Amino acid sequence: MKYFQLLAFVIIVSFCAVAYSQREPVLNFFPLSAGDVWEYKVVDIYSFDSRSSGYNTVDILGDTVCPNGKTYHLQVYHYYLGGYSSALIRVDSSNACVYDYTNGQDVLQDSLAMSPGDSMKLDGSVNVLYCDSVDTESIFGAEREVKEFHIRYDAEDDTRTEFDYSTGIGMTRWLSSSYSIPVNRDMMTWTLVYARIDGISYGNLAGVQDAEQAASTYWLAQNYPNPCNPTTVISFDIPEQSYATLTVYDALGRRVVTLVDKEEIPGRHEAVFDGSRLPSGVYFYRLQAGSYSAVRKLLLIK
Repeated sequence: MKYFQLLAFVIIVSFCAVAYSQREPVLNFFPLSAGDVWEYKVVDIYSFDSRSSGYNTVDILGDTVCPNGKTYHLQVYHYYLGGYSSALIRVDSSNACVYDYTNGQDVLQDSLAMSPGDSMKLDGSVNVLYCDSVDTESIFGAEREVKEFHIRYDAEDDTRTEFDYSTGIGMTRWLSSSYSIPVNRDMMTWTLVYARIDGISYGNLAGVQDAEQAASTYWLAQNYPNPCNPTTVISFDIPEQSYATLTVYDALGRRVVTLVDKEEIPGRHEAVFDGSRLPSGVYFYRLQAGSYSAVRKLLLIK
């Protein structure tokens, strides 16, 4: 009896190992580690042949545990026209699916395990994700497997989104187009020109982004995510070279930590606040630069 129980156990373990080994390579389509950076050449083509172009960057700044108990990586997008946005992203190694944390929910975004011809309805919408093909292309001088996808929206939305993932690199191409009037077309393309994955650089950093990007005025952003557990990112803009301090205080006005205390060049800057050793509660952060001073509130929930 024990022999058959052991045999069954070995078979189950072997099956799980094979299943995991089959999933493991597809996880390489979506590298996700703190310090990873991607830079894209962006071209916006508007109706009647108007266009603009520049470079957008995507940074992975760190990870945080959300109230659902899952760990997400903070992904920050910097746009060449100014401004930024953030997202909390995770890849589930058990099913090779990509999720983001939106409105307190774990929302399905992609499935790296899809094969050509597969389709999947995305969470919280009528949109359907399709895997179109898997091919081999030369990416940054090396032959890499590339998986192509597109998203079909509802019947009243004429927008089409396409994107590619490359093994060991991540997203290499993104395209969104619409035909609101038959003779006109709006289209935006992102083409990867540089990546830094696990400390290794590929391609050439072409755009002037991050701290070097010009800012037109002083500005202190709301931290993201907020509430946080335990880390969050605080961004601020400085239009001219200034000595800047960014300090976090508790609800009693006691200084907790100084995140920035130095001369800063013009542009957008970011600092990471880590509350892992602090109790849950309300905190305040204050930016002082030149004659500018601003205070915002953040909430730490564990």
